[in-house]
Amino acid sequence: MRNTYKTSLNQIPALVKKHKHELFGHILNFGCGCGWEKVKEYLETNSNRFVTSYDKYSDEESINELYQTLRYDNVVCANVLNVVETREEMKEMLDDMIHVVGDPIYYFSVYEGDRSGKGCVTSKGYQRNERAVEYEAILKEYFTTVNRHGTIFICES
Repeated sequence: MRNTYKTSLNQIPALVKKHKHELFGHILNFGCGCGWEKVKEYLETNSNRFVTSYDKYSDEESINELYQTLRYDNVVCANVLNVVETREEMKEMLDDMIHVVGDPIYYFSVYEGDRSGKGCVTSKGYQRNERAVEYEAILKEYFTTVNRHGTIFICES
């Protein structure tokens, strides 16, 4: 897999804004990208939420050191699945994610790109260009409950 850390737009993902009031307790921002500080501040300000950020491709040790040692209530994965180049790498990522401590609710969003199903290299990395329904099938292999709302998925084990 290519370095996907810099594919993020350094902004608060729509997924986080839309579901802010559902997110509680300890939240893992999985595949956080370079905008992790903004998401952390947005969710933690004036709340009882604590955010741990993790991105396998980040060089910043501070965002990765606590990842596997804490218990999580929610996991947020915004626009990460769509930049993972192969299904095998996507499944490795999901395997890592489902082994976090706790029984969290998982929130995913995907960017469909041109919806052609033909992946391609972009100026910032890689884009799968798959429709949301393709990701739904993969998520159903990992989670008992998968609720899809357009390009957003809420999953539970």
